[in-house]
Amino acid sequence: MAQKYEQVYDGEWFMPVKKNYKNACCDCGMVHKINHKIKDGSLWLQFSVDRRATSAMRRAFKFTKDEE
Repeated sequence: MAQKYEQVYDGEWFMPVKKNYKNACCDCGMVHKINHKIKDGSLWLQFSVDRRATSAMRRAFKFTKDEE
């Protein structure tokens, strides 16, 4: 069963959970894990691809051949 992801729209501000927040792209289905921390008063972000979740997300996609 595929995991549900919260819909975040382009340019929209949101507050992620403290760690391992997962974000899926609605265009290609790639899923990223996003971690953040505040160090010396600055916000640090870490993005990494979750390959297993990306594979699960893309199984539901019906890709069409690009037109030339």
